[in-house]
Amino acid sequence: MGYFEYNGKKSSDFGIEIERYPYIPSGARLFEAVQVPGRSGTLTLDTGAFSNYTQPYEVYYNTQKMTPKMNAGYWAQRIRGWLAMDAGYHRLLDSYDVQTFRFARYVGGDEIESIRNRYGRFTVNFDCSPQRYFVSSYDEPEEITATAAVMNPYFTAHPLLRIKLSSGQTSGTITIGGYTIQITGAQTASGRELVIDCETGVAYYSDTPTISRLSLLTVTNTVTGFNEFPILPHVDEPGTIAVDSGGFAIDFYSRLWTL
Repeated sequence: MGYFEYNGKKSSDFGIEIERYPYIPSGARLFEAVQVPGRSGTLTLDTGAFSNYTQPYEVYYNTQKMTPKMNAGYWAQRIRGWLAMDAGYHRLLDSYDVQTFRFARYVGGDEIESIRNRYGRFTVNFDCSPQRYFVSSYDEPEEITATAAVMNPYFTAHPLLRIKLSSGQTSGTITIGGYTIQITGAQTASGRELVIDCETGVAYYSDTPTISRLSLLTVTNTVTGFNEFPILPHVDEPGTIAVDSGGFAIDFYSRLWTL
C-alpha cells in the first residue's frame, strides 16, 4: 500500500494504510469576469494566479499491527497530534508521485470511524498550495560558475540562488534571461553564502539568515527598467534561458513546478 509524508513523517510510521489510489486534484485559475454594458459576452481578466485545492486521502489503521497495541481512540489521538501539532504549511508528498511535492496544511475536523475500537477509518484532507514542485529542481541545485542554459517548459518559476563568497569576490553582475542582479560589497568568509530568494524578494547571508542584505543588491528587469527580482518564464522546448554567474560560483535552484 502507498503512503503520504507530511511535515517530515510518513503515514506508515503511524500504521496508516491508504485504502485506494488518491484523487489528483489541482488548483483553478483565478480570473475576474467583467461585463461591459452594450457588449455581448464576458471579458476575462487573468490574475496570473491559481487557487488552493483540497487533497484527500482515504485511510485506515489496524491497532493490532501497531506498537503499542492500544485501542483505536488512543491511536486517533496520536495521529491527530502528528497532523495538527505544527500550524501552517509543510511539505506534503506521497508514494504515488515521488517526483513532486506540495506545500500543504492540515486544518483538522476529520471524523475517525472506530470499528470495534480496534480499527480506525477516516479521510485526511489537506489544504494545498497550487504548485507541485519538482523535487529535483527544488532540492538539487545546478552548479554554475560561468554560463549556463536553463530550461523551463512549465509555469513561471522563481529561482533561489546560493552564491559562494569564500573565493574572495565581493562584487559582480549576475544575468538571468532579461534580468540582472548587481552585487556590491558582499562580505566574504569561509563557508559563507549569499542567499537570494527571488520568490519572496529577500537576500541574506547563510550564517546570519535573520538579517536582510537587500542593500547589497540592485535587481533590474532590463526590458522594463523596473526593479524586479528574476523569474524563469515558460519557454517551449527545446528553448532555454541564459544564465551568467558574473564570475561567482552559484548553486542555482530553479524551483520548477506544475499543477
